[in-house]
Amino acid sequence: MFPANSPVRNSGKVAVMVAVMLPTALIPILAIGVDGGNLMNDQREVQSAVDAAALQAATRLFIDNPDHVGNTKPVPQTSNALAEAIARLEDHGMMSDNCKVRTVNIPATSTNERVDGAPGTVEVEVQYQQARYFSRIWGGDDLIVTARSVARVRNFSQGVGILVLEEHDNKAFYGRGSGKLLVKDGNVTVNSDGATAAQTDGTTVVLGATGFDVTGGYTGEGYYLTPYPTAGPATPFTGSVPVPDPLRDLPEPSPSTLIPQTAPANEGPRDSTIELEPGYYSDRLFYDGPRNIFLKPGLYYLEEGIGFQGQVSVYGEGVTLFSAGSGDNNINIGGSGAWNLTAPTSGTYEGIVIFQSRNTADPETTSIIRGNGEAGLTGIVYTPTTKTTLTGGGEQYLEARFITRTFEINGSGTFIIDYPATKPDRLPSIELVE
Repeated sequence: MFPANSPVRNSGKVAVMVAVMLPTALIPILAIGVDGGNLMNDQREVQSAVDAAALQAATRLFIDNPDHVGNTKPVPQTSNALAEAIARLEDHGMMSDNCKVRTVNIPATSTNERVDGAPGTVEVEVQYQQARYFSRIWGGDDLIVTARSVARVRNFSQGVGILVLEEHDNKAFYGRGSGKLLVKDGNVTVNSDGATAAQTDGTTVVLGATGFDVTGGYTGEGYYLTPYPTAGPATPFTGSVPVPDPLRDLPEPSPSTLIPQTAPANEGPRDSTIELEPGYYSDRLFYDGPRNIFLKPGLYYLEEGIGFQGQVSVYGEGVTLFSAGSGDNNINIGGSGAWNLTAPTSGTYEGIVIFQSRNTADPETTSIIRGNGEAGLTGIVYTPTTKTTLTGGGEQYLEARFITRTFEINGSGTFIIDYPATKPDRLPSIELVE
């Protein structure tokens, strides 16, 4: 007989315990550890595969459809995008024989209304079959690893029609009144992360574009896709990545390089014509009517801004208005007369029709463009540190693009924004959204 505390008797007890626990506890724990670890690793790998496939397909979607306008043309060319998504999955080992499901949808389908059916979206879903190891004691079927990803081509259209650069304020993009703003072939992009970065007041204002990208949130009604009203209501896409200022490297002009000019007096017979020469104006330019103002081609450096009021008709081809004015010394173009300004087609300020200085002292300075049904504007309105307001009545057709700190439309007029660009001025960003 061995003593009660003999090592031989204890080893026997251990052997019995191991024999009992091996099938009931140790092997299951080992199965969970091995197969569970494999599942976690496979989940990462499968998610990486679907992310890469979605991004690849979205990139090809843009390459094959560079001039696509999401809401006005037929379904874009998708066959290459579909094929490249599958190819990228197979590069990551997601083959037809080890996947229960390999699905690519263009456009994406989603319970999220901002994504579901949106132009330029790609959805990739995979159900990968992971073979069991120790867990076969519970069953022989493969374990299923599911992963899904949605990518989109941001600004899947002819580019940004209105870019709001403000980073934090609410109402950075603001619509009120009973007017309409219709961006035919471009997005409205709002960089502000404010909870109500985009806002409308009332139920009659209409804001239309091929899409709305907002970094923060939005509130109000009246968002629509263009062409309006056939394309239907729009849900702004929130959580978007801010878009950098594409003109941040554009130099401001120096007054010392320009010819000093003296503005002609605001006087003369009714319907008389006043001609303005390009150059440097130290005093504010202001004219009321009835009279005609003709701006000769070139750069106008306006130390105290420019304003038109009453029955003034304004014409200028190949002009850039640069304003260093602040507060009330702003750019205020309008009145009840007809006016039409077009940007230069060459030189440093090619395509720029209005440029408000980045160094404007008062950030509340507002460039006001007031239409009356006979307004025309061709070029980029660039007010990177101040506000731009469209207001008035009637219907205005503006071949313009707006890059501004904040933007507002009010009044009862209709402003049709149709910037004459055939391609985006920069490559679009391709981003994962789900």
